[in-house]
Amino acid sequence: MVLKRFSYKNGLDIIAPCKCGTRWLERKTNPLNILSYLHTDFIQNINSKTYWVYRNGNEHLLSALKTEIRGSIDGAINDTLQDIINNFLKGGFTSTHWSADMYKQMYIHWKKVKFNLINLNNLSDLFENIDYNYSDYNLREYTKSPNTNEFIINVVGEANIKILNKMVSDDEVYLYYMLSNIKNLI
Repeated sequence: MVLKRFSYKNGLDIIAPCKCGTRWLERKTNPLNILSYLHTDFIQNINSKTYWVYRNGNEHLLSALKTEIRGSIDGAINDTLQDIINNFLKGGFTSTHWSADMYKQMYIHWKKVKFNLINLNNLSDLFENIDYNYSDYNLREYTKSPNTNEFIINVVGEANIKILNKMVSDDEVYLYYMLSNIKNLI
């Protein structure tokens, strides 16, 4: 999974996984610097003022599946549909947009330095007078496949979706612990 770190003139520091506001932050907020990371191990200098964006795990999963599956159908991504589905079932470890252990990785950093968690729905609260319009980010450029959850569920299959949802719920335990300020899980 790719994470991006946005630094601003006023000292604001935001880490956001792909599918968690990265395009909005890039296009609308005028960061001084944007760094990309392929894994949380490479992120350094997190401090108590850093914000890390999170979103509902099932929403994140479906959004990532939509991006990669629709990208494959429309030719923007070279992987086959089955390759994408298999990768997600293996934890999405080579996926750009999702990983089955994202919250666990966040938790490992959070235990060391209690950074700020911010829900994707509240991300625009960090910036004054910058509107967020959902329709600007719904991948309209993909025309060969519908932009619906039902389409993605049909392509992936109900049984696989259940497996993926279980992976999400297993990982969300770590998010719950961070939001509950519990540091002794691992």
